[in-house]
Amino acid sequence: MPKHKFFVIFAGPQQFNGPNRYIDDEGKTTDMKARAVRFSSWADAKMFFDKHKIRPTCQIGQEDFEDHEV
Repeated sequence: MPKHKFFVIFAGPQQFNGPNRYIDDEGKTTDMKARAVRFSSWADAKMFFDKHKIRPTCQIGQEDFEDHEV
C-alpha cells in the first residue's frame, strides 16, 4: 500500500513504537492520526505552529500516512 510522508505537529514527544497524539487543523489535540493537520514542508508546519501559538511541548516531525488516512 502506498505511503505518503507529511510533516505534522505532535502534541508531545514523538513515539516511534507507540501511539502518538497530534494537533488538528483547529490547533487542538487529537488521538486520530487521520485528523492531524498535514504539511508538505517544515516551514509550513512552523508557520501554523506560530500562528496558533501551539504550546512549546509540542514538536514538528514527519509521519507516514496510508492512502486511506489522507
